[in-house]
Amino acid sequence: VVLFKNAKDEFRTEASRNKWSVRDFSLDTSDVQQQKEEFENSIEKREKLKTDLIRWCKLNFSEAFENWAHLKIIRIFVESVLRYGLPRNFTCVIMDINPKKEKSLRSTFDKYYQSLATDYLQSGANDVAVAGASEKFYAYVFSDMSL
Repeated sequence: VVLFKNAKDEFRTEASRNKWSVRDFSLDTSDVQQQKEEFENSIEKREKLKTDLIRWCKLNFSEAFENWAHLKIIRIFVESVLRYGLPRNFTCVIMDINPKKEKSLRSTFDKYYQSLATDYLQSGANDVAVAGASEKFYAYVFSDMSL
């Protein structure tokens, strides 16, 4: 608040009645200049850190994606061995499915792999509770990899 000198004491007493504290302010131009310089330095530092982060992400994205794909493959391998047992005799395929044709592809897979389905799946039950499975259960091993 900016006040005239003759109203300063009156304002201070009214403010203290309302439990406000009044402090004198003095403008120091050297502090203002120092704060400007710190602000400009922080902007430069932020831009440098941003470029470093972008460079790091570009370098490490391929490795992270590769590791994610390996984890998906390990999950499919383990789930297929647990479902169908040993000896391992399966083919792993990565497919880019058109969302419009997903339903027909699933029905084709269901017909083709009907021999692998349990009695519960063959009875027409769609919701099978499998421990550790967070996705829908099919007669074949399926894992979605949304990109």
